[in-house]
Amino acid sequence: MTQFVDGILNISPTLAALLIFALVFAEDAFFLGFVIPGETAAILGGVLASHGRLPLWLVIVLVVVAAITGDTVGYEVGRFFGPAIMRLRIVARKDRQVTKARELLRRRGGTAVFSAASRRSSALSCPLWQGWRACPTCGS
Repeated sequence: MTQFVDGILNISPTLAALLIFALVFAEDAFFLGFVIPGETAAILGGVLASHGRLPLWLVIVLVVVAAITGDTVGYEVGRFFGPAIMRLRIVARKDRQVTKARELLRRRGGTAVFSAASRRSSALSCPLWQGWRACPTCGS
């Protein structure tokens, strides 16, 4: 474990900044948070900043910009590819849940999106659902 932490602390600052941005962005844009949560990258960025490897302000800017742009891209992915995604066999098997989610978004809009953020699986797919639903009150 010590070698792993030492390896992370000794990567180049440029590579570290790119990885932090990419991981946070990918979590929100492509739903990779199930595998590698963007929060992990943000925490590692904070550790690097505490060791003087990156300026803290840069880590904050990277995380915020990556999260915002990732959400925006996730929304657009849902808007353009949502109908095709909903036709996938794995999603079609969950038709009852999909119907309930669509109805909840129709009725509650942004409130439903805000409350979904408290659940990890819902929060990860929120931008996709918003885009697919073309939710005017809860999109980017």
